[in-house]
Amino acid sequence: VNISFAKASTLSDNIALASLGAQAYDNGNWVETAWPGTGYQYDAALAIDDINFGSSFWAGYGPGGTQQIWINFDKKYTINSIYLDELQPGQASPGDGSWAFVTSGSLEYLNNGTWHQLYDITKNVADLMLSFTPVDADGVRLNVYSASVPSSWANQNAEGLYSFEVGGTPANPVPVPSAIYLLGAALIGLAAVRRK
Repeated sequence: VNISFAKASTLSDNIALASLGAQAYDNGNWVETAWPGTGYQYDAALAIDDINFGSSFWAGYGPGGTQQIWINFDKKYTINSIYLDELQPGQASPGDGSWAFVTSGSLEYLNNGTWHQLYDITKNVADLMLSFTPVDADGVRLNVYSASVPSSWANQNAEGLYSFEVGGTPANPVPVPSAIYLLGAALIGLAAVRRK
């Protein structure tokens, strides 16, 4: 197998990187076994490593039902864009004609323990660049309902996600005057309790 690597970041403010503390998970991923005890596991962590060439991508398990890949950030961010870099001919290795991309799905963001709808996906080409009104998020999730893959693949729903990028900046902390006010209010409350 001929593999080379290249930096993929399309978003200059991509915060969905393991190097920044982001962690990626899925509800199942494809394991390609050439012989017993060996093979390649295309798990979620491979989609946040900032590489867009070679065998470094997430491929969902795909036997049925909704496939999911989600990213938990290291802290709360204000996000405003998402880029999905999906498998296109020539990306897995030179001369490879394979493609694998989401055709129907949705994107959600996590804020304070609750998932919120962000965008419904319906498309027939690889990749997705999405910009939206900024929201505060602790994470993001891609739900895959259907995918387009080569007919020769054993896994007919194993879309290939090279890079799941999220544009954002650290969410604004509580302003200093407000923080001082909150601390003061807490101390006053504590003093009142002690007097009783």
